[in-house]
Amino acid sequence: MRPVEKVSSFARPPLIELVSGSVDIWIAGQAIAQDQRYVRVCETFHPPTIYLHPSAFCPGTLHPSTGRPSFCE
Repeated sequence: MRPVEKVSSFARPPLIELVSGSVDIWIAGQAIAQDQRYVRVCETFHPPTIYLHPSAFCPGTLHPSTGRPSFCE
């Protein structure tokens, strides 16, 4: 278990770390993704965000977007 973190103390530029550890993503009681490594991004005044490799998702879970593309700094 990680210690309590304060988002106001996250550094700029963002902290980007590769984490080795189990992560499971569940929606409505169904596991949609599982992996043993993920990328964790900590930005000032934002909750940590995790990014998984597309192969971590169960088949049929990810679909191409039909909407407007987005950009993240």
